[in-house]
Amino acid sequence: MARVLIVEDDAEFCESLRELLELEGCDVHAVGALYLALEALAGQDLFDLVMLDLLLPDSRQLPAVRAVHSATRARVIAMTALSPDDVPRDLPVEAVLYKPFGREELRRFIHRRVQPGRPTNEPDHVGSAAEPLSPEPGAS
Repeated sequence: MARVLIVEDDAEFCESLRELLELEGCDVHAVGALYLALEALAGQDLFDLVMLDLLLPDSRQLPAVRAVHSATRARVIAMTALSPDDVPRDLPVEAVLYKPFGREELRRFIHRRVQPGRPTNEPDHVGSAAEPLSPEPGAS
């Protein structure tokens, strides 16, 4: 089971993302601020993947990503509502997910990154999808 840390200040989006990842079999821990993420990562390798919002109120893009990247050996994925032109190409992340992204897009993306033996050949910058991110109907 993949262990995922979500770092996202939008509580509604975070909960939808958590539910979807749990439906995909992930063990998910979510925090709403950079300092909480760094506390969760402190001295431990508890996570396989960190999904980091680039626009957290307590941080700036590049310093936040560098802090998380240096605190873990887990793969770091950036998430943002910024346009691709506004995101530095030299961020030390495996990929960037542009919000909004759809359920199927996220499913494919996650399976390529956290399932053992699967290739990680997804493009570095994944664009928006028409299908909004929300849990499957009837999921709890």
